[in-house]
Amino acid sequence: MNSRYFLCALCAITLGGALQGCAGAPAPTSSLPLPAPTVSEYAETEAAGFGVKGGTNITYGMTYLLRKEVGDSPSYMVEFENPVAGEKPLASGGKLEPSQTEIFVASPVLPCIENHRNYKVSLKLFSGGNLVAQHDDLVQFSIPANLVRQTKLKTCTAAQVGATR
Repeated sequence: MNSRYFLCALCAITLGGALQGCAGAPAPTSSLPLPAPTVSEYAETEAAGFGVKGGTNITYGMTYLLRKEVGDSPSYMVEFENPVAGEKPLASGGKLEPSQTEIFVASPVLPCIENHRNYKVSLKLFSGGNLVAQHDDLVQFSIPANLVRQTKLKTCTAAQVGATR
């Protein structure tokens, strides 16, 4: 397992509201166990986490190592769980170069975030438009309550996350 994954899975925020480097991540602030990185036939999760800037600009960031060639006309799509219950996942994707061995992808800006929670991220790999593989991860967002207040983090309301959570 790659140790960088565990360090980046926590979000450390400076008083100015920008994401601090993963090496300085604080101890977990949630009783949730930290999700393990995923290794599948085609991909391995190298790093996962969230970027926060100014309290309202919240994005996922994922880095994958490709373990195997995907095929002809390779492409990918990453679906990021939307914190707002019932909403479609946020998505980002692109084409893969034949010699490409790594994918870094950031999500569109999230509408809000729920603290102390795991979120699902799915990497889908395609060859010629056909799905070849799906690689699923859980990514944890967990920061101390005082930093949520200090940075004016845009947290989801109870109505946004729904009664099932």
